[in-house]
Amino acid sequence: MAPRRAHPLALALLALAACGEPTEPRQAARPERPNVLLVVIDTLRSDHLSCYGHERATSPQLDALAARSWVYDRAYAQAPWTTPSIGALLTSRYPTTLGIRSDRSVLPEDEITLAETLQADGYHTAAVVSHSFCSSRWGFAQGFQDFDESNVLGHDAVTSEGVTARGLAFLESHRDSAQPWFLWLHYFDPHCAYVEQAETFGGAGSYAGPVRSGQLYSELWKQRRDLEPEDHAELRRLYDSEIHHTDAQLGRILSHLESTGALEDTIVVVTADHGEEFGDHGSIGHARTLHEELIRVPLVVRIPGQEPQRIDDPVALVDLYPTVLSALGTEVPAGRVGQDIRPGGPGLQPGRVVYSETSRGARLRAAIQGPWKVIREGRMPQPAVYDLGRDPLEQASLPIASAPEAQDLTRALDDWWGALKDEAREEATLDLGGEEQQLLEQLGYGGE
Repeated sequence: MAPRRAHPLALALLALAACGEPTEPRQAARPERPNVLLVVIDTLRSDHLSCYGHERATSPQLDALAARSWVYDRAYAQAPWTTPSIGALLTSRYPTTLGIRSDRSVLPEDEITLAETLQADGYHTAAVVSHSFCSSRWGFAQGFQDFDESNVLGHDAVTSEGVTARGLAFLESHRDSAQPWFLWLHYFDPHCAYVEQAETFGGAGSYAGPVRSGQLYSELWKQRRDLEPEDHAELRRLYDSEIHHTDAQLGRILSHLESTGALEDTIVVVTADHGEEFGDHGSIGHARTLHEELIRVPLVVRIPGQEPQRIDDPVALVDLYPTVLSALGTEVPAGRVGQDIRPGGPGLQPGRVVYSETSRGARLRAAIQGPWKVIREGRMPQPAVYDLGRDPLEQASLPIASAPEAQDLTRALDDWWGALKDEAREEATLDLGGEEQQLLEQLGYGGE
């Protein structure tokens, strides 16, 4: 298959943005209150970032930001695929509560998103997205005055440059405004198909197996049971190449904010919707399990004037909504399940439990507390139990009777799940055309 192409529109936007960037930085106007930049990098597992200990230097730009930010070492997504995870992030509500269960699930119109709350509080709200699952068709434009989805171009397009170009254009257009802004940038390139970016990290070398740059997920899925460790290693190298490429585009956004002085007036949040599996538990892709490689995501938060810190307490993406609003002094709407996770906040109290769920494949839910993690499947009586302190890769499930902590955590999970089912709303869905369905299948979706 040919390498993933840069779409002509994305190239044109990139050229336009490059021409529009001033050679001599001009200071931005001081906003009335801090701006908010939310960056979500699709399919980005935290342990493939150099600031989280990865052996390859995949993320020098994010590393530099992390050095002056709060870095959460144990942040968890509420689902291992895009729609429910970003839905939970933007509403501080669990996927089941939102009624998001399948590829056709949309974000309900009556949910109060972070963008809607900030717009009502006087912010100019904008988004640039690059995946159909967080597009306007799936309900994610609500609350955004400017919603750019020109980079929703499918599996075979390189879109990070286009997302950055659109983001820079927004920042330029608001440089002289005293009105604070909320900008959500969604980058897609680390999602399969994994594409070699300028022979990063040594190129393929002597590798001669079946894995190729730009290979469709649907083809990889058919081969998944035959893939050897060296094939998974090549997938990881291509994936790292995509991360490095996207990190460079993040760096352009951060450099612009710094050169104009806007960074000191901006809350910056960088995270991911979910991770990816490369044979960790016998398969590839995402959405179908709740293991660490899929739900443990990076979370870097920089609030001007705050000292950098590494935080090891488990936190959740549903926490971002109340944390941002609390930092701004804005009232958090009722019904949010997240907590303020600023250092000293209620979300960092000892013993807190965080939860995740998925309805893809099997019906799974998980709870994490301290080093302990339990995963339940459907009505199976015995959960999988892991001591992440001793078994961080979840290689051996423990008997629940061997750990009182796991028994207590399982009861907490069951109580949470029972209450959540009582709150579950009817799924709102859309009708997918044949081409849309085919594109989703190429991305690894399209079936339960």
